[in-house]
Amino acid sequence: MNARLLLFMCFAASLAAQASDQERAFELNEKAVAAAAAGKLDAAVDLLEQARRIDGTTAALRTNLGMLLVQRAQAHLGAGRSVVAEADARRALELIPGEAAAVAQLMELLRRRGELAAARRLVPESGSDAASDARVLSAYAQLAYDEDALDECVATATAAIAAPNAALLIDTKGLGRLLARWKNEAESERGFLREASACFVVKHQSSAERARAQEVLQAALKTATELEMALGERPQRALVIVLLPRESYLRTTGAQEWSGGLFDGRVRIPLERREHEADELRRTLKHEMVHWFVRTLAPGCPTWLNEGLAQQHEARSTQAPPLRKADIKKPLRDAPKEWNLLQDRTEVELLYRHALGFTAWLLQQHGDGAVRTLFQSLREQHSFEASFARAFGMAQDEAERSWLATLR
Repeated sequence: MNARLLLFMCFAASLAAQASDQERAFELNEKAVAAAAAGKLDAAVDLLEQARRIDGTTAALRTNLGMLLVQRAQAHLGAGRSVVAEADARRALELIPGEAAAVAQLMELLRRRGELAAARRLVPESGSDAASDARVLSAYAQLAYDEDALDECVATATAAIAAPNAALLIDTKGLGRLLARWKNEAESERGFLREASACFVVKHQSSAERARAQEVLQAALKTATELEMALGERPQRALVIVLLPRESYLRTTGAQEWSGGLFDGRVRIPLERREHEADELRRTLKHEMVHWFVRTLAPGCPTWLNEGLAQQHEARSTQAPPLRKADIKKPLRDAPKEWNLLQDRTEVELLYRHALGFTAWLLQQHGDGAVRTLFQSLREQHSFEASFARAFGMAQDEAERSWLATLR
């Protein structure tokens, strides 16, 4: 056969094979789109990975895979599965460098872990387009808040709301409510004094509060050591603790009248004028510092266990009235996620007693080691249900029924 004809036939066969590969790859892409629309993100990612192995040159497949990984990372992040969320977000950035949604997710992950400097570096590394995106600006505002850079926090949140397409990319109403509170805090805390160590910053209103602030600083150092032994490794970043007059505390945080303290990245504690204030202040500090530990070590931990542990470690069990079986109306798995939004004080008090009673029973039966096992399982990306069973040897509902059987 003529050599030129043979070469042409081989070339034609190669083109036909390429066309066939592209067709198969795009068929897989269409199936991936359908799977993603049905909420089957793992299947969608697998299909696009197959498509990319067949056709690794088509930019649309690379972009689609990157965007799917961003979507799956968001789902993992919402469920507290930080390790796999980070892996997906970083892979998305490899496929689509500078993708703002992935940058914002990585910033949030690093912020939650206390790696604030690393989170801040992501913005200049990602380019100007990402830096002006509403999602990145919103994440940056939260980061500045945790760093106690309140004026920067306010300016960045304002820019996020004003950014192009902000209403399509972020919850502008929710961020607007935060911005109003951050503005109040920035004004209320302007000129505050600071007592600091390598791990903590205690802010207070005037020199008259310096001695009390220094006591809080020492109490925070001692409490961190105690909680590290009970719950595991301590958070990496420094914690800001703000001491406020009660009127200012309620005005700037929007907390309910019954609130004794608040943790939302920083700890805020209202100062009271009563006989045993020092003891109450230490208990409140310990309660809020438990929330700091839990948010870092186990972001997938439900509110009931978070609040149960906080009360247990502040020794609230010695003060709470005994629960009766008739007090329990529904299991804790059905409890609201946001307790600080509840208005009915009786309902709130019962929820807290319910969480404390069950948590105290779990610790009595299994000890702090079971809590550390649960937290470790959550970090290994197991669900809370699976992690609970692994730590306590039974499902949550079964354990709660066993506890209820001990009540009168």
